[in-house]
Amino acid sequence: MHVTFTPPSPVRQGDILVRPKKSGPGYHYGTGLSNGRVKDNTPEQGKHVTTLAGFQAGLPALIFRPDRLPVENWMVEQRALSTLGDPYLYADDNCEHDLTFNQTGIPTSPTVNAILGLAALVVTGALIAHQQRR
Repeated sequence: MHVTFTPPSPVRQGDILVRPKKSGPGYHYGTGLSNGRVKDNTPEQGKHVTTLAGFQAGLPALIFRPDRLPVENWMVEQRALSTLGDPYLYADDNCEHDLTFNQTGIPTSPTVNAILGLAALVVTGALIAHQQRR
């Protein structure tokens, strides 16, 4: 006889998980693992493995399943597991950096890039305004 107390996790290897941020506007990202768990990267715990409920933190989450070969999903999972235990770094290694590294091998954060670009525009504008006052 086999008894199951909870439904099996809908999370699969290579999945992209997205939920609203708890701290304000924007989204939080995770990567699905083959055991139904989620590779997560948070300021409190750094890069770690959690359950779907742990990833959700009481918020709704979406699961995206890219159309890939099984070996490609395996590669995503291997990249995700290779950085377990690393710290969360807002500007250099946040949840977006972690997701894009896991999915593509190249860490990037469009959100951080946009903030840095906006800051560069503000500084450039201030320098130009200062020069024109002279």
